[in-house]
Amino acid sequence: MTNFKKHMAISAVLALFFIGFSVTGCKKEVKISEKSKQLFGTAWVYDAEATRTEVLTKSGEATGIKNLKDIKLQGDVKKMAEALTAKSIFFAADKQGRGIGYIQTTGKGILKSEISGWLTWNQDETSFTLTPTDKKHQPSTYKVVEISPNKLLILNDASKTNTPEIFKR
Repeated sequence: MTNFKKHMAISAVLALFFIGFSVTGCKKEVKISEKSKQLFGTAWVYDAEATRTEVLTKSGEATGIKNLKDIKLQGDVKKMAEALTAKSIFFAADKQGRGIGYIQTTGKGILKSEISGWLTWNQDETSFTLTPTDKKHQPSTYKVVEISPNKLLILNDASKTNTPEIFKR
């Protein structure tokens, strides 16, 4: 082996060593807060009926129309509405320490789609942003209205109704 080949081989080994060190040795691990841990576990499922009732209750109060909240969907209309509004969100800590990942599933059957990405909290953990990993979707910011072991109420910043979405386990 010539000196040039030996030099190149040693340079390649050193380059791999430094690249490996920079990828693993300097990794900053994201700390997971207690509030974040409340999101983990089983998926949060959107409760379309409870959210719809809440929207109709507020609409009835604002317009003065009584019993607006008592409107019920039935039959095929109910099935179509459930298929279109079906949504679930699953949160989990990234095993490599990069933060909190999420998978959001929307729709049912042939209408089903999934978006995955990263959750980031604001400074005081009163709202979070879901940032998709693909570039087709825009980030969404949600204000946390209530969080408990079995109930999550979040209000999308883009919402026009000021009524939080209700998720249950």
